[in-house]
Amino acid sequence: MGPEIISEVAIDQTLWDAIQEDQSRARHDVIPHGERHIARASDKIVQALGASDFAVSLRASVPDRNLSQSVYATYLYYREGDWVPLHVDDWNIFEFSCLVCLERTRGSSRPTATYFLLGRENLMALDLNVREAVWFHGVHIPHGRTPLSEGESVVLLNLGFSSSSRTDRPHEEKNHPEATDAGT
Repeated sequence: MGPEIISEVAIDQTLWDAIQEDQSRARHDVIPHGERHIARASDKIVQALGASDFAVSLRASVPDRNLSQSVYATYLYYREGDWVPLHVDDWNIFEFSCLVCLERTRGSSRPTATYFLLGRENLMALDLNVREAVWFHGVHIPHGRTPLSEGESVVLLNLGFSSSSRTDRPHEEKNHPEATDAGT
């Protein structure tokens, strides 16, 4: 499954507001992870997201997989100079990722992007706006983020989905340290 752009995230306003409040609170509890900062979403938000119509539609879009009802949810905070090298996600944490843009402040120069390597010479760059998202098979599609420019900031919600059965995972060791706590 290649990256699928979602132009308007279908999360109801009440849940959206709760997510925004939660990520604002979580911002004070971030931990550095590589060249960015992350925080886990609260249990209340994780449960609400897992049961949301949005999560149901994402699961349904991958009919050949039995994706678990629970989600892995983290907030990814990027500030000027932050970036993420090209990587794939860890099967032991989640297989599919949905990156939802929660906040976006443009910098004084070129915009930055989340990028995907879709073949030897095919690079796709996405500069998401608020309430836009990208849904992709994170363990198979290398992805990263270019360094943020002066004055730029981005907050993403990373929703990770795993297969319900561990038997469809090719291995059990952690193979990509960049993916151990969050996606891009």
